[in-house]
Amino acid sequence: MDLTALPNTQMRLAIATAFVPEL
Repeated sequence: MDLTALPNTQMRLAIATAFVPEL
């Protein structure tokens, strides 16, 4: 796994959670 991609993935996950609360 690319360590530089991890924060971006976490940020995308947070954004997805914000837009999809029921997820």
